Amino acid sequence: MPIKLPQFEGTSCHNLTACGKIESGAKVLLNRLTKANKPMVARCRVGAKTVYIRVLPSSKSGKHLHIDCALKEFFNKRGTPEVTHKRAQVMALLDKAIGATIDVGVIGFFVLPLAALPERGLVRSLYTEQATAGMTIKLTGGRFSITGAPVQSITWGVQQNSKDVALQIQARKTVRIEATYLQELLDWINGQLGLYLLTRGKDGGE
Repeated sequence: MPIKLPQFEGTSCHNLTACGKIESGAKVLLNRLTKANKPMVARCRVGAKTVYIRVLPSSKSGKHLHIDCALKEFFNKRGTPEVTHKRAQVMALLDKAIGATIDVGVIGFFVLPLAALPERGLVRSLYTEQATAGMTIKLTGGRFSITGAPVQSITWGVQQNSKDVALQIQARKTVRIEATYLQELLDWINGQLGLYLLTRGKDGGE
């Protein structure tokens, strides 16, 4: 079964990055990526969403597989990337990774209403305003570093309209690449959002 693109519908994730070192398998894929001199970019329709998928050339070590899956709205005013390949070409290459084991860094970029975060949670408890000597001081962003857990860092920033917050969660895990590789990573990093920032356990409770 070929690798499937992740379904972003129903999540607040705008970009999923999976970058890691392949520990075993996928020699054909790695040989192709090592010889590549530029990224492969395809524009795809996944459900009701337009998704851009990008695969970078491998590093000098010849062991790295880097995949970005981003919604069109992720790019905002920066402009969408230049499309270089068709969807079928990119996915056919990624299919050669099936069965490989990878130590992968997972980055999820989320945008959601600030009001959706718990008032006593990590972000809103710090998003306070102080007035002194005619000045107003407000903490509008920061970075949490985490040890002893798959999640390594959480970066957040309240956007200028003060209604939405952008969140980036960086984590790491070792997995076997299957057809559901990208979907499982999206589900997993979305689960970390719920666990750390929405204070929801595995059962969805508060």
